[in-house]
Amino acid sequence: MSILTNEVLINGTKARIQYNKSKSEKWSIEKSNYDTVKIIDELLKNEDSSFKFEKGITVLNPVTTIYLVSLDITRPSNEVGKIRHELPSNCIVTYRVSGEKRPRYGLIKSKKNIELIKKLKKDILKLLEGKK
Repeated sequence: MSILTNEVLINGTKARIQYNKSKSEKWSIEKSNYDTVKIIDELLKNEDSSFKFEKGITVLNPVTTIYLVSLDITRPSNEVGKIRHELPSNCIVTYRVSGEKRPRYGLIKSKKNIELIKKLKKDILKLLEGKK
């Protein structure tokens, strides 16, 4: 079940934040894989830019499931769920722009959020190296 908020500005565009009630099993970092790392890399693109919208929320590099599938990532929404599970609720936002069929995912731009997702990536890579 999805719940949409009233319109807010995200990257200068009117959008509605989407909240989902998960019906899946519990997520955990142990279930992460290299697709999870690819998504983190995509979310971190443009992290060094100092640009920030004056009003509303700024996200670094919004992506859709269609785009992520084009990177050979299978079941990208599951991988986003794993990332979301490990981060505070104010890090990753899912939102819909009017007229678009698919939601976008984005990392809310802040120094703390960037540090948190980079640490998560490092932890996932360490875990994956241990599985070899």
